[in-house]
Amino acid sequence: AKIEHPITHKEVKKRHPVVGLMAAMEILPDEHPEKDKVLALVDAHDTPFSWYMQAQKTGQIPNPKSWAKLDRKIDPREDGSGMVMLVLFKLADVDGHESVEDACWFVEQANSNYLNQKGKWIPVPTPEDIKQLEQG
Repeated sequence: AKIEHPITHKEVKKRHPVVGLMAAMEILPDEHPEKDKVLALVDAHDTPFSWYMQAQKTGQIPNPKSWAKLDRKIDPREDGSGMVMLVLFKLADVDGHESVEDACWFVEQANSNYLNQKGKWIPVPTPEDIKQLEQG
């Protein structure tokens, strides 16, 4: 099914990021000080998996402008803070996933393709590290 994206108003496939965004818009009060960042995170949270799948199929990693655009979408300062939040969201979003390789890949790629240039870095977890978190 196709629905209107609640922020861009473009017609999009009714997939879990859009449905999650709609739910977040209903739940978060308008006066929440970080509402825009939270909504941007929910809206963008499937991008890392899309990028991982594209890299697996074609071997291509998104270009620097794509990383900057994604970071800026979450935090307009474009200083890596948005990307750090997205990495943490991605790590939290693997609960119940059969494979967590995409999360490890995204942390590594975020570091090497964007965060290091911004003076930020996140330790790259192994799949075993992530699975231990799920059990904890």
